[in-house]
Amino acid sequence: ASRGDFKNAADEYIRALSLKKNFPEKERLRMAVSISWGDRLGEAIAEFQALLNEDPNNTEARTDLARTLSWAGRYDESLDEIDTVLGQFPDSKDALLIKANDLRWKGEGDEALPLYRSILEKQEDFDTRLGYTYVLLERGDEAAVRESMALLKPVYPYQEKELRKLKEEIGKPRPGQQSREDAKFTHYRDTDGNDVNRYSASYGFPAWNGKNVFSCVHTEAHDNTTRRNSSDRFSGETRVPMDRRISVGAGLGVIRFKNDDSSDFLLGHVKADAELPHGGSAGLALTREPFNETAELIEKRIRFTAARAYFSRSLAGRFSFYGVYP
Repeated sequence: ASRGDFKNAADEYIRALSLKKNFPEKERLRMAVSISWGDRLGEAIAEFQALLNEDPNNTEARTDLARTLSWAGRYDESLDEIDTVLGQFPDSKDALLIKANDLRWKGEGDEALPLYRSILEKQEDFDTRLGYTYVLLERGDEAAVRESMALLKPVYPYQEKELRKLKEEIGKPRPGQQSREDAKFTHYRDTDGNDVNRYSASYGFPAWNGKNVFSCVHTEAHDNTTRRNSSDRFSGETRVPMDRRISVGAGLGVIRFKNDDSSDFLLGHVKADAELPHGGSAGLALTREPFNETAELIEKRIRFTAARAYFSRSLAGRFSFYGVYP
């Protein structure tokens, strides 16, 4: 272990623990940590749990258990353990980092970002900066990624390895940085005799540091009367980050109602979203839309204007709150 050969050290520590059960608590904890670093995660988890069974107040063992569970991909279990630690020590850097990594690896980068920031606001740290940069990369914020990358200063060999992996990941095309085509067909039928077929196609592409989508939708509808109407909708929208926390979007389009008297109408929307400190987001949207779900609605040519506000907040553990006012 002193040479950094944790793979072989893990084997020897596991043998030692199988032969003797009364090592001092601190020695067992040190051995379990080395076993986890040797990638023998199951054995390390078992030893951490044994330590906690003997002393549930062993915060160091619980923190290391949470870290090892996260390495094993058992993120929800890791979050349960680390929330227990944070309940006693809410400013623990190690605990906050483990929770942030759990959330990021679960695909909840928006919830992890404020945790990374809360650590970096107090001190610069390679592992925290690394996770923070990965979240920025997932969000497609290229300018912020470059700025954060410049602050990554590896000291240990594993950090140099992680930095190389990050650079390789940056070189890969991201979902938000690629063009995307999509085509769909949906059929709707109900007991009132409404029968609707809808064909749609869209093309998304990155530009101006944002995401852009053009789409067209053709709708054919009839019911159990003589109504047989259709509509064609063409629209474009863009979404652009203003800074690390705020993004804005807008869309504009036209819809043509086809019945006895074809008519064209404009439609569109504007919206803004903001990331809130300590997890969560809020947003506002104003839309102008048509009703074209049935043949009768297409015939009536009804349009409506709607305003919407929403708010979301992460709560303790795996719970979150979402509210919307239409």
